[in-house]
Amino acid sequence: MFNRSGYSVDAVSPKNEYVVMGFNDKSVLKDMKQLYKKIVYDKLKNIIEIQDPDDFFIDESVVKEIIELDHLGIPLDISIERGVHIGKGVKLNYGVQIKRNVYVSGNVIFGKNVKVSRTLIFQPSHIRPLQ
Repeated sequence: MFNRSGYSVDAVSPKNEYVVMGFNDKSVLKDMKQLYKKIVYDKLKNIIEIQDPDDFFIDESVVKEIIELDHLGIPLDISIERGVHIGKGVKLNYGVQIKRNVYVSGNVIFGKNVKVSRTLIFQPSHIRPLQ
């Protein structure tokens, strides 16, 4: 169709091969999850502390906000331990420490210097340190 209309058609290889990977089975899905973790870890490793680069999840929208906070030039002092899941809508803050196996998702807004130290599931709320 394009050739008949006088347009030229070329093949282009992607910069990163993973962008054309298919999800045909569970092993490929597992590989894609690990790849996502590596990409996120590489973006954040010099900004926040991630205890285990192979066992965490941070939603891309939260990653973007962390990077924007970092551009303000104030040390974030955010610490993420093994097994932590930070989903879409979570707002982290300076000095936040999220301990092992905590799941946070939705409209959860952390105040400064909040420490979550048990296996908990947070739904939408505002979380501030005790005064």
